[in-house]
Amino acid sequence: MNTVDLKAAPREQTGTKSAKELRKDELVPCIIYGGKNNIMFSIHKNELNQIIYTGDFFKVAVEVDGKTYDTIVKDIQFHPVTDEVMHMDFQELVKGRKVKTSIPVHLEGKPVGVAEGGILQHKLLRLNVRVKPENMIEYLSIDVSELGLGSSVKVESIDSGAIEVLDSPTIPVASVISPRALRSAQSTAVTEEGEEGEEGEAVEGEEGAEATEGAEGAEGEDAEG
Repeated sequence: MNTVDLKAAPREQTGTKSAKELRKDELVPCIIYGGKNNIMFSIHKNELNQIIYTGDFFKVAVEVDGKTYDTIVKDIQFHPVTDEVMHMDFQELVKGRKVKTSIPVHLEGKPVGVAEGGILQHKLLRLNVRVKPENMIEYLSIDVSELGLGSSVKVESIDSGAIEVLDSPTIPVASVISPRALRSAQSTAVTEEGEEGEEGEAVEGEEGAEATEGAEGAEGEDAEG
């Protein structure tokens, strides 16, 4: 399994003020938990690009103060406006102790239905799993070569080995649909949106009529008075 190496600096102080000072220097405050002790550290934001902006799954070996910790990325906090990385959590991998994570799903083979003019839809890109560090793999694969038009393959068809899959076995991973079915679904969606708009206009028209009638009634009462 691929491993990304990071070299970081220990972080002595915690809290909002300390974190702000780090970010001024383009450093990201981070933590490693799950082992004997929590490890606080900081690292330059550019060093994190290789593990943030990717759909791959890998281990991260973080060296802090001369000691290396085998980890996986557990959580990333982004600024709500700028999307700047504000904080990262890493979970330490302990042999024999299962961790929860998500692993990419790769589709193998060319479906029969695609050769017949169908379109392959990859619906589930990642699987939620529970796994021991020694059993971790980069991705889980599923063979879709036998998929015909209108058929799908589900989570239960994935051979996960020693990896415990947490997603429902009935969730579709991939399916092959006909272009006509896709166009029909898109057409239906557009039609429904149009009908909702017409209903809204009709309601507005009724409300306008009621308002006009109310105004005319009020004028009539004033005239009689």
